[in-house]
Amino acid sequence: MHNEKVKLSEMFTSYWEYVEKAKRFISEKGNSFFGEGNEANAVARIYKTYGVVPENVYNGFLPGQKHHDHSAMFSEMENYQKSCNQNYMWKEEEAVENIMAILNHCMGEPPATFTVEGKTYIPKSYLKDYLKLNIDDYVDILSYVQQPYWQQVEYEVTDNWWHNKDYYNVPLDEIMNAIKTAIKSGYTLAIGGDVSEPGYDS
Repeated sequence: MHNEKVKLSEMFTSYWEYVEKAKRFISEKGNSFFGEGNEANAVARIYKTYGVVPENVYNGFLPGQKHHDHSAMFSEMENYQKSCNQNYMWKEEEAVENIMAILNHCMGEPPATFTVEGKTYIPKSYLKDYLKLNIDDYVDILSYVQQPYWQQVEYEVTDNWWHNKDYYNVPLDEIMNAIKTAIKSGYTLAIGGDVSEPGYDS
């Protein structure tokens, strides 16, 4: 929007998404999906709640680390959540503290403030004042034959663990037109595809 290339931190978003998943898991007393997958509109939701930071401010690497591998971290969080479930430990504050302790140990703690071009920001002010992104400008569309068209519906997949119902359900031709129009107009576009079906071919 201001002709500058800005690399944003994916790991900042992932960090807070795990925190939100933990909150939901506890509030639903174990009846909420706690996994590594997600939907693209989770990014917008996290931006609105927590803001965002540049990657050079928070990259999620520990000293000397060059590649992300969250398998051990996720396993530890998952085991903790299972323990909460098995032992009826439903205190949200305690659970979130423990999940954040694991995240901080494995990814480092996200910054509360940081400096860009001589000015100090918090993640929310960086989104609003520097990036000048209005998250409400982004929309979600899908094409579901099992639900009525021209309504907002829930995307019924496990990765939509918070049961978001912001998706506009339109016929497939309308999806294709939206994709082509977005690309021709230079708009940001994210396409979600299933990578677990037997017919999937990268």
